[in-house]
Amino acid sequence: MTSTILVPQEQMQAEFSRILKNIGFTALKAEKCSAIFTANSVDGIYTHGVNRFTRFVQNVNDGFSNLTLSPHLFILPALSNNGTVILVLAP
Repeated sequence: MTSTILVPQEQMQAEFSRILKNIGFTALKAEKCSAIFTANSVDGIYTHGVNRFTRFVQNVNDGFSNLTLSPHLFILPALSNNGTVILVLAP
């Protein structure tokens, strides 16, 4: 039998942020990242919210993420004739 635990949104985000700061995130990055995990959880996208958070923290601890980098968005000309724009997210 599964039980459900209800956590207020503000409490969830504060806890995510606290954990992220403890593993090396700046306060600003911790707030932004915790807001995304919380929003995904509140919106019902648990695979990219509360259910992914533990793995994300483990990946950071294992060195799979460089906390000093920030993503940049590049808009490239379309490779097709229909005017499609290709967006590339790169470090």
